[in-house]
Amino acid sequence: TTTEELTRVVDALQKANMKGLIVDLRNNPGGLLSSAVEVSSLFVPEGKTVVTTKGRGNTVDSVFNAKIKGNMKAGTNYPIAILLNRYSASASEIVAAALQDHARAIIVGERSYGKGSVQNLIEMEDGATALKLTTASYWRPSEKNIHRFPDSKETDDWGVKPDKGYEVKLTDEE
Repeated sequence: TTTEELTRVVDALQKANMKGLIVDLRNNPGGLLSSAVEVSSLFVPEGKTVVTTKGRGNTVDSVFNAKIKGNMKAGTNYPIAILLNRYSASASEIVAAALQDHARAIIVGERSYGKGSVQNLIEMEDGATALKLTTASYWRPSEKNIHRFPDSKETDDWGVKPDKGYEVKLTDEE
């Protein structure tokens, strides 16, 4: 229900003449790809790429574009800031990357976790167990990889980094 809830809140804020929007995705482990595309579609122009999945071997890449959603398009004159930290992952990274790459939001905080892998669950033994199979990875509209592979370095492109001048490092205690 993320898209419906966010639409209700932002509609109410627009009616109250909001001056800007802060979306807090800190500690958000993500969710469904479809929800990430729907939420991004609230703010990204229709037809623009939200995310691409790139598979292994002979698989075909899948491109997910923004679709018309709600009234958010009418109110695109307000600034948006997205708060991220090192525990923001998966679908929350897709939303942040799409809005950042389309210059619709600035990112404030820390570099995200880098969980950009597409996994399929295959039920086994009549649903008693399941096999989780990684089949693809998520790529930003800028064609940068979201996934942090085990051998990735801090200097590699992965995850979502704060915009220049908006990095806020926090300790575990904070």
